[in-house]
This record gives sequence, structure tokens and C-alpha cells, in this order.
Amino acid sequence: NCEIRNFRPRPEQTDLFNNGFAIWVVGYSEVVIEENYIHDYGWMGIVVDGITNGETVTIIDNTIKGWGPTIQTGQNGIQVSRGAHVKILSNTIKNNVYTGENWWASGIIFLDAMGEVTGNLISDNQVGVDGMGDVTAICINFNNIYGNILAGVYNEGADTLNATYNWWGDPEGPTVEASPKSGDAVYGNIEFTPWLTAPLMPDPDGTGVVASSQSGEDKMLEYPGSNVEVFVSGSATVYVATYESNPGASFMGDISNYIDVYVPDISGLSELEIRKYYTDEEIEALGLVEHSLRLYWWNGANWIQCSDTGVNTADNYIWARIGIDTTPSLTDLGGTPFGAAGRIPVGGVVLPIDNLYLIVWWLLITTIIIMGTLIIIRKKHL
Repeated sequence: NCEIRNFRPRPEQTDLFNNGFAIWVVGYSEVVIEENYIHDYGWMGIVVDGITNGETVTIIDNTIKGWGPTIQTGQNGIQVSRGAHVKILSNTIKNNVYTGENWWASGIIFLDAMGEVTGNLISDNQVGVDGMGDVTAICINFNNIYGNILAGVYNEGADTLNATYNWWGDPEGPTVEASPKSGDAVYGNIEFTPWLTAPLMPDPDGTGVVASSQSGEDKMLEYPGSNVEVFVSGSATVYVATYESNPGASFMGDISNYIDVYVPDISGLSELEIRKYYTDEEIEALGLVEHSLRLYWWNGANWIQCSDTGVNTADNYIWARIGIDTTPSLTDLGGTPFGAAGRIPVGGVVLPIDNLYLIVWWLLITTIIIMGTLIIIRKKHL
């Protein structure tokens, strides 16, 4: 929980390989780098290098900011190299841009390394994530990747790089070759389908976005950032993320709170129960009947009510049980948006009406009356 800053070259220095590192981890294991503000570094914000004993370095809840466009050095926010394995979770990584030739800067760069990149905001870099060498053990999922100049993800390796379930800055996905989309570009052999159709919500602590994975066997998994719990019957790893806005079409009575649930491997799973928590205040403000609340899932075209869903009004959560024979089923949990909705009371609710609303309706009714009168007068004269 530190501020680390100004590890930067002298103004006259332009040697790309002789600049400062803020944090360098080499030869150690089980290191956690957490809740730091790292900025204005010279070459690298964080370097994790040569840890080949199978241990993992976790980089979580940090803000890592380069010093913006510069010709002095090709900065990298995080470099992972020579067989090291990392978890890069819930960080904000931005402002790494090189303006010279024959080089580029990146938010994250992997050099023959392994890692999980989840829940990060990666923006305003020259390249968001750069993969070099062996990229087969890299997973880049549930991140907001947008506003990067050259590419959101660039794969310089020959193998496929997994970059599914990310927000690229456009509901239609990333830019590929000459496609006219406004999302970040992807280059190289990259699996980017499916992608997220809405951005993920910024984390309340100011770093990254609300997305995380938990693993367990016959237990309750907790996702406090999303106000969600998932009970796993069997064993599985479950990703849960919170959208900033509706990832599908609008629908009546929704509570404007959308999550995504992804289970990459369902082979050890018999059932999943999703619990989405709410407060009495938010339901009252929406004018919804509490006992009518249900979970819905987005099938790619419409919001459909889950076949086994209900509400626990005592503990304030909406639940849905997902099994092999339910709708959706376990096989549908490949990055599935869920939303919650209820109905208004019979007879409706009384909504506050402001003065502008009254004036608009008065003008509309007056216009209709005048037009009707003119039509009647015209008919009498014919």
C-alpha cells in the first residue's frame, strides 16, 4: 500500500534498455503486490522474471500509470518473462505510449510466460496487452480494454491467445483488419469471440473493474463486489462480473443491475445456484412488488425468465438454480448475462410529475382539442 514514483531516466537519456524499474520480482515465490500507486517510472512499472518453480505472483488492486507519450523509452506497465506465472487482477493500467520508431510501449507484456488477466482496466496505452513467444498459458478475460492506440491485444506468438469475454469499447467487438468497428484492434492469432457487449462496472476502490473468479467444491462462493453468491454443487471455477449498463435489450421492470456468469468447465458440476442480493430501498424506489422479483438471462436476442427462479424476501436475494435440464442450463453458462426484474403493483404506482412534464402534456392535449375542433368546423362547412 505504497506510492512509488519518478523512477525515470534523465531528460537527455534515450537508451531504451537503461532505465528504471519500480518493482522487480525475480527468483521469489508467492509474492503479492497489492494496493500500490505506481507512476512516472522509467522503463517498467512491475517486472516478474524467471520464477519457474510453479509458484504464482499476484498483482492486485494497483494503479500503474506511465508518463504518457514519450520518445525516451518504450515503457511497459507490467512485464512477465522467462517462465514466470502471474495473476493480474483488478488493476488500472494506462498511459504507456512510445512516440519513437521500431518499438512500442504496452500496458502488459508477456515474454514466454504464463498468467491470468482478469478484472483490469487497460486503456490509453500504445498496446494494451502484448504476447510474445509461448502464449498458450495466458488467459485475458473479463477486462475493459479500450482506448489503446495501436491494439488492445497484440499476439506476436504463433499459438492462439485466449482473449474472450472482454469489453473492447464497442458492442460489436474489437476491430479486426479493415472492419469499421470503433473497438480496440486485435492483431495476431487471438480468440476474442465471444466478447462483452457492455462495459464492466468500475471497481468502487478505483482500481480495475468488478470481475473475479472463485473455485470450490460443494460450497458457497462469494463475490462481494457484485453483491452475488453462487452455491456450487460439485466442483467448478466460476467467474462473475458486473456490467456498467444493460448488455442486451431493455425490458419491463428491471432493477438495472446486470451480471455475467461464466463457468469454463462444467464437467464436475451438477447444479449452480445464483443469488443476487438487493436492498429494500432500491426496490421501493423502483416501485416494484418484492415477491415478484425473478432472475432473467440474455439468450443473445431476448431476456428470458429463468425456469427455476424465485426470491427470498427475508434475506433479500433473488435466486436461480441452474442444472442440466433448466433454462438456461449449465451448458449455457459460457459467459451468460443475467438481470433481475419484478412487476409494479396492480393499479400501477404514483410517480412524481415535474412542471415540465405537466406543460408538455397540457400542450399536447390542447393541440388535440384544437385540431379536433377545426376538423368539426371544416366538416360543417362542406
